[in-house]
Amino acid sequence: MLRKVTKKILELVYKPLVVQYLKSDRPYNYKNLKLIVTKGVFHPAFFNSSLILAKFTDNLDLQNKKVLEIGSGSGLISLVAASKSAIVTAIDLNPDAVFCTQQNANRNNLSINCILSDLFQSLPQTKFNVILVNPPYFPQNPANNEQLAWYCGFNHEYFHRFFEQLPNYQNDTCEVFMILSEDVALREIEQIAIKFNFRFQLLTSNFKGLEWNYIYKIERHKNR
Repeated sequence: MLRKVTKKILELVYKPLVVQYLKSDRPYNYKNLKLIVTKGVFHPAFFNSSLILAKFTDNLDLQNKKVLEIGSGSGLISLVAASKSAIVTAIDLNPDAVFCTQQNANRNNLSINCILSDLFQSLPQTKFNVILVNPPYFPQNPANNEQLAWYCGFNHEYFHRFFEQLPNYQNDTCEVFMILSEDVALREIEQIAIKFNFRFQLLTSNFKGLEWNYIYKIERHKNR
């Protein structure tokens, strides 16, 4: 209870400062990667999920594997994967994020195929070895491009479409990893996954910045 109250107070004080700071392009470094996070794009420095997923990705064996990042934002996760010799495709619905990812790939001399796409809609049908997702999960309809990183639709439409289309882009050994905050309606999202014959397997739990984040492996139900 105390943690939730403290978190709420910090959000009220901290969030306006972050919003103001992000009204301009900002430099950001992660290990040897140098990024410019452009205005209106999800900034990894201020949201724990990005850094947790980046560290997780850094520990995967990705050499010569076809990797898809859904919702690339600044491109950090895709950059980490590409730096490990993966063959990377990055998609985002926000055109500013697609541009930002491409510019950061160029800045670091890394090859990333950046595509403007509403989930899989504009993505050529390709089979991937690894799919990485840091999804929007608040049940509200986004009102602008900046909100696309946060809101998944009033009825979690994002997750319905994600799980419905996912099988078309998985090869036989594809691994799908998704990070979710403790703030999500996990039971509802799990029920959506079950509807499409998927299940969540918890891999890691990370407590940082007064909140828990969880990385799940998305697997097919073997008995269905």
